[in-house]
Amino acid sequence: MPLGPLRADLYSNLRAGTRGSNPADLVDDMLHVLQAIYSDFYVTGENKQTEYASLLLTPRTKVSIYDLKTPIDEWLLSLV
Repeated sequence: MPLGPLRADLYSNLRAGTRGSNPADLVDDMLHVLQAIYSDFYVTGENKQTEYASLLLTPRTKVSIYDLKTPIDEWLLSLV
């Protein structure tokens, strides 16, 4: 069983404890990250997700944030 869901729960509790609260979209964002747990890549346009994506995913999954400058097709092809 992957440890991602357990890590997500621990991260959410730690973040709430140290920062006092969690943003309303944190659970949804963590779900998107966890859905990539068996993938080689997790790609997103949301820079804030790098904070926890590497904590929830295995080292095998590469996390990449789209820069909104490069054409999307070129950027996706550059990842492989």
